[in-house]
Amino acid sequence: MYRASLQPVKTVYPILDVDLQDRLSDNPSEMTEHGFLAAMLALSIFEVAVLGLVLGYFTYRIFRKSERVEGITAATYLEVKKFLGQLQ
Repeated sequence: MYRASLQPVKTVYPILDVDLQDRLSDNPSEMTEHGFLAAMLALSIFEVAVLGLVLGYFTYRIFRKSERVEGITAATYLEVKKFLGQLQ
């Protein structure tokens, strides 16, 4: 901002106090909210971990079943080939 004489006007802005020790004890509801958010974050991380374990388990079971089906298919193929070889 400039005055009519084109001299700059000096504005003094208040400085905020950033001392955390005073803030933590002043308003307990902020700490309650902080604790709630920390608990929800921990719960979300736990949920993701459990879902990852369940997904891993199902992937393992599907892999094992597919191996079993592959083995049954191979055994059936060999039995049919042996049976058809006996017919000729």
